[in-house]
Amino acid sequence: MYLCGFSLNNLSLMALTIATGFVVDDAIVVLENISAIWRRG
Repeated sequence: MYLCGFSLNNLSLMALTIATGFVVDDAIVVLENISAIWRRG
């Protein structure tokens, strides 16, 4: 990591940001599917 110029803190922050993005994206997909099922009745 030293050769790339990243510290462990920066790498951890990027990983947390990406993980949060995945969780939010999955939640949006689930809500869209629930909405589509409700519309179909």
